[in-house]
Amino acid sequence: MEGGGKSIAVEGLPEPIDGGTLYIVSVVVLTALKGSRVDVVCPDTGKTAVRDAEGKIQAVRQWIV
Repeated sequence: MEGGGKSIAVEGLPEPIDGGTLYIVSVVVLTALKGSRVDVVCPDTGKTAVRDAEGKIQAVRQWIV
């Protein structure tokens, strides 16, 4: 991922596993992977997220792939 002239290397992410295993990562990691992995998702914390009265996220309804 590039931002401010810096590139972010993703380290420690397990190798893909057959059988439908998905890895939940942050949006920063997902963006850094630039679509090179189909087995990573991050929570969609946008308008579809369930929030409490204070606006804090209680749950997410979908993943970003």
